[in-house]
Amino acid sequence: MACAANGIPCELDSIITTVVDKFNDSTAERSQIVAFKDTLMDALERFGYCTEREMHVKSMGVHPLNRDGEGINAARAQTRVETIFKSGYSNKAIEHNLIAMEDHPIKKSIEKFTLLICSRSPTYAAYKKGEVKAGTLGAGHATHGFAQVYDERPCTIPGISEHGKWNKAKLFTDKGIQKAVTIGMRYKIIRWEIDVAYPTVASIIQSALNVVQQAAEGYSTR
Repeated sequence: MACAANGIPCELDSIITTVVDKFNDSTAERSQIVAFKDTLMDALERFGYCTEREMHVKSMGVHPLNRDGEGINAARAQTRVETIFKSGYSNKAIEHNLIAMEDHPIKKSIEKFTLLICSRSPTYAAYKKGEVKAGTLGAGHATHGFAQVYDERPCTIPGISEHGKWNKAKLFTDKGIQKAVTIGMRYKIIRWEIDVAYPTVASIIQSALNVVQQAAEGYSTR
């Protein structure tokens, strides 16, 4: 049964509203934020509002709430790829961070934000209108770094660049990186209706993933 206010099933609405209210209480501890994210993801998947899909990295933009609105840093995206290459691509290290929000089919706010961010420098991946389907809440820098590699954008990091651009031949000796760049990765995609009805959900999930990253810096590929 859907709630009249937003069309979301009543039980799911109750779960999300409860979590959002607790998050907004401002007394939540770091460990609670991670629990909030887990509760939300479990409920969203159970009600079919979050599904796992293999997405090409060029279809994954930047959610406007990513890193409190700062978006993606091009240099950090590059060094994230460097770190992944040095340690070896690992699904286990990245899969828990591969969460994204589907873009609004009409407003396209995620695509617009991505195009704005990427207009700052030619180092960013080169997106076109109609290309972005969702925005990352986790693994944002890894995703964008792989998109930079796909587009062969400028890069001067020793060992993984050549003639001022990414060295695809060198990077693709890691078959995990090659697959991520050329085929994509499996993301948990939250339906756009959730972003419209509960804009705080993206903040909760993004904050929780930041907590996990900070606790495991140097291991996580986010």
